[in-house]
Amino acid sequence: MDSDQYSQYDSRVISANVRDATYTLDGILDNHTALQIEEHTTDTHGYTEMIFAAYDLLGRRFCPRISDLDRQRLYQHGPGCSCEAADRLRHRLRPELIIPQWDSLLRLAASLEHGWAPASLLLSRLQASDRRNPLALALQEYGRMIKTNFILAWLADEQLQRRYGRQLNKGEAMQGLRRVLFYAYQGQSRHRNPDQQAEQALCLTLVVNAIVVWNTVYAQLAIDQLRAEGHVITNTDLAGIGLYEHAYLHAYGDYPFDVTARPAGYRPLRQPATANRDAIAPNGV
Repeated sequence: MDSDQYSQYDSRVISANVRDATYTLDGILDNHTALQIEEHTTDTHGYTEMIFAAYDLLGRRFCPRISDLDRQRLYQHGPGCSCEAADRLRHRLRPELIIPQWDSLLRLAASLEHGWAPASLLLSRLQASDRRNPLALALQEYGRMIKTNFILAWLADEQLQRRYGRQLNKGEAMQGLRRVLFYAYQGQSRHRNPDQQAEQALCLTLVVNAIVVWNTVYAQLAIDQLRAEGHVITNTDLAGIGLYEHAYLHAYGDYPFDVTARPAGYRPLRQPATANRDAIAPNGV
């Protein structure tokens, strides 16, 4: 999982046949860094209505890219409305399922927030529970309300669509960098022990974050030089800079880590007119 600051804050080894959104919630709740994580974007396969509810109860936003948007059920509470989306709000929420279980929903959120129960375990148990389970029904009904609000907001706000799209693109760029780095055994982990698999994933996270730091430092140096030369660089321009770039990296070969031979200061920036476009290996990354 990566953040809007491009750093990865969690790595987990999970089965390929489960929904990953509950495990991302584990990572968010276990986050001990300075990041204040407010929302999580994901592709369409990672969502359920219960996950919408859990994120909202925890004070966070769940923002999936839902592919079959035209087939989603939208729910309304109270009398019918005459708004533009009235023809889509064909289904009724059942508050009688939520209200009696509200205290239980808050206790569930407290259990997740304080780490008394992992989200991946608790939510999977509720999703697999008997359909007559009052807490599971309340969580699902609450999630239908949150999902409806999310879809309506997404449809009404083009800027919101673009922002979520940029966040998802960052995730795809991060995965591309990870694939470049994790080339041994065709990108497959050969370890059978889950602890060893987790260690391998964490090592990959460390290298990715180191490259992000390298790119961040030199991107800032380039920005400072351009501004000193009189170029106008706005915040909008900065938002489009990608920090998962890796064309300059040699993914294969030997890596020298001779700290004593490390040059002082920063490498000189390459000038566009004379830049050598061949890839170079940044010593010290």
